[in-house]
Amino acid sequence: MTGVTGKVRKIDSGQDVAKRLGLKPLLPSEVAQEPHGEILRRHDFHKETPLWYYILKEARLYHGGKILGPVGSHIVAETIVGLLRVSRYSILKKPDWRPFLGQKEREEFGTADLLVFADVVNPLGS
Repeated sequence: MTGVTGKVRKIDSGQDVAKRLGLKPLLPSEVAQEPHGEILRRHDFHKETPLWYYILKEARLYHGGKILGPVGSHIVAETIVGLLRVSRYSILKKPDWRPFLGQKEREEFGTADLLVFADVVNPLGS
């Protein structure tokens, strides 16, 4: 299947996905920035960018390639939420569930509490 593009397979381009998510898509000139600009323009991929490449380009343009941009972040977040919705162990199945750990005096349970509970940080900093 080498050489078969997402367009042939009817897979939305990165720009299409951005629009569906209500986000402003990257401009063709942004997608065509180096590296690979010439190749992208030659195949019109700067206008209809394969989703995987679009996600990488977006991360590079927004965050120097260190973290995902808007489209990539949406896809990851929606995947996690989708998994939570279908898991039989999900807290989403019990709307009245409340955490029993964390900062009891403020009735809060945040990311820091989760990290302490998972034993990946020492709350005393030593």
